[in-house]
Amino acid sequence: MVRAGTWVFVVEDETIQAMELDDMLARLGCRVAGNAASLRDALDKARRLEFDLAIVDLKLGSHSGEAVVDEVARRRIPLIITSGYDLRASGKHSGHMLLPKPFTLEELRLAISFALGEGAQPEDRAGR
Repeated sequence: MVRAGTWVFVVEDETIQAMELDDMLARLGCRVAGNAASLRDALDKARRLEFDLAIVDLKLGSHSGEAVVDEVARRRIPLIITSGYDLRASGKHSGHMLLPKPFTLEELRLAISFALGEGAQPEDRAGR
């Protein structure tokens, strides 16, 4: 179960995917604290917004979302890293919840629960 009212910062450069993710979060009872589609905007908002969890796409156009992941982690805020690529390839993201795209509402719910320390880790799908 996802804690109702959880504030989520969404970093996703694909407009349709961001809208779908916002909808999924609303269906889970979460609130979107902010959205960012570019590295610059994501870094700015990661530094100044208040949120309980971040969901960060690792690829933001031609840029990497690594700096956003680092900033959120520096603030000790739980995060979920998403990508359409093999997230385990670099091995750099151990300790963070990895959620490969595309994902279902149930997979998102499980990932959020785990990232917030409220549930068991979902089945490993990072290499598919």
